[in-house]
Amino acid sequence: MPGGHGWLSIGISERHFESAFRHVIGCCSCVSRYIQLIRNRARRALYPAGVLSIILGGRLGTREGALAAVRARLERFETSRDPALALGELDGAIDLVRQVLSTIPAGDPDRAGMLNVLYVALQFRFEQAGVLADLDEAIRVGREAVDATPEGHPHRPGNLSNLGVVLRMRFEQAGVLADLDEAIRAGREAVDATPEGHPGRPGNLSNLSSALGMRFMRSKALADLDEAITAGRQAVQTAIPDDRHRPRWLHNLSAILVYQFDRTGELADLDEAIATGRKAVEAFPEGQSTRSAMALSNLGIALRMRFERAGVPADLDEAIAAGREAVLVETASPFFRVGAARSWGRAAIGM
Repeated sequence: MPGGHGWLSIGISERHFESAFRHVIGCCSCVSRYIQLIRNRARRALYPAGVLSIILGGRLGTREGALAAVRARLERFETSRDPALALGELDGAIDLVRQVLSTIPAGDPDRAGMLNVLYVALQFRFEQAGVLADLDEAIRVGREAVDATPEGHPHRPGNLSNLGVVLRMRFEQAGVLADLDEAIRAGREAVDATPEGHPGRPGNLSNLSSALGMRFMRSKALADLDEAITAGRQAVQTAIPDDRHRPRWLHNLSAILVYQFDRTGELADLDEAIATGRKAVEAFPEGQSTRSAMALSNLGIALRMRFERAGVPADLDEAIAAGREAVLVETASPFFRVGAARSWGRAAIGM
């Protein structure tokens, strides 16, 4: 069963993070140009984190400077190949956001955006270190962000979808069905509030699909699986071809199709899951760390399942190669790489 093979799907809403970030600092052209300059310099690590914070604070003011420093830290986290340094950047980003939030009262229009920035950083850190307290705080922060954006607010759908993601992740850790039910309610509301053609709609659909698929594996309710497949397909079909998030949506759909195979036993469902999983792996750019490694690992699992069913040696060979490649992604989170190593080992034993 897929649920017993370590199937995972993560729906980080970077688009919503970008929107929240811009919402807080404003869209002034000089601010945008300055932040781009800092982003470029941060990639080349020209500024130590403390110096960067001081420089930005002096140029743009305390709140805006801290936000730019947070963004620089998050980008260094995403590009660092040293796990310890990456976590240090996350820790610094989270501390900075908490400091800024302590100065923003409830009702301030900037608060919801800052809460979203903190949410993203906490989710990243949970994925890297696996500390449940970060997930608990991300849920608390996500709920506050939703409460701070009333119906009709342009950021509300993204906040709802983000909340659904971390609730689903906590269900994976603790198994409390109420978390998954709340994730699905939030996901449905996010989709309903996002108009057709909106660039955020495919991501909201994919996040909802993942939560529904996970509840199907728990309850075996066919309505959940049908809705999950429909939402997953719509996410992929409505995304623009060069959307940088499309590989993740392909990966999520592949996982749901494996759930379908688990229900029907039809090889056609597994064939489609593997074809979709291959597209996801091919579409992930280099440096996508945990997400590309996860797609590789899950593709390997699906191929091993097909080998166990059909006995084609080429499937086992490809499964072993995919699992090995997933384990060797040095920038993936350590606790994910352990799980990928187990899956790779199971495929190798199949030889």
